[in-house]
Amino acid sequence: MTDYAKYKELYLLCFTEDTEEDAELLFKNVLSKAKLISENDKNGSPIAMLFLMDANIIQNGKALDYYYLYAACTHPSYRGKGIMGNLLERAKETAIKNKKLGIFLKPANPPLFNFYAKSGFLPYFNICKIDMDANTFINQYSPELLKTESATIEEWYYLRKEFLSEINSSYVDFSKEILITASDGCSAIKSKDFGFVYETRDNLLLVKEAICTKDSVNKLLSAISYILKNSNCDSLEIRLPPLLKDQLANFDHILQPFSVIWFTPNANQPPNTNGHQGFAFD
Repeated sequence: MTDYAKYKELYLLCFTEDTEEDAELLFKNVLSKAKLISENDKNGSPIAMLFLMDANIIQNGKALDYYYLYAACTHPSYRGKGIMGNLLERAKETAIKNKKLGIFLKPANPPLFNFYAKSGFLPYFNICKIDMDANTFINQYSPELLKTESATIEEWYYLRKEFLSEINSSYVDFSKEILITASDGCSAIKSKDFGFVYETRDNLLLVKEAICTKDSVNKLLSAISYILKNSNCDSLEIRLPPLLKDQLANFDHILQPFSVIWFTPNANQPPNTNGHQGFAFD
């Protein structure tokens, strides 16, 4: 059995926004069950790593087997030496060996889209993203919770599958363990027409994923406005499925690249810009 203590040290060194508690939960519930690919120094300490988690992409009701890549990082002292590029090649070999159709991931920041492109990863899932200050959003959408109730993240897991299967022909179906761990510290709201998962980060209300029927966008945004008004946040970020873009005409530059993908040689899967990943460990 792998001793993950040193890998957690590397994780916390590279992902400074996470706490020791965050890392412990992540490794215990998810990463310890994922496939680890790493490079170690001469003393056996990891200097670079990535993890491959099982995840399905649902296309037209059919579950397709992929890997979701997470926690790719290199020790600051070893960056710029091509180590991560080598790990990505090993990840591809692992995907082929285990008969996966490909690997997808959400780059941590926009410049990394170009980095992954060098290893053959293509932009794949887009997202509708709303960034606004709190007062502007509250003035635009009357705060109202309507007929809603709080939901557990486990309930959200089933709710998102139900909604996404109705409005999207292609979406990522993460395991329950991944979704619950990625949502640690979040709250969820549900109704018969919409639902969303959110958390506060400093003065930002981050709606990590919001889903709704195509004719319920305004109800959804009013409910988010209610949460925002009753928070201490002065800014807002909302992530929605790309197929809702036409219902969000009041917002400029809303459709943005969200993740990248690499297909195994036998996958024959063209990019699908209407697909929805939505959730990520961020």
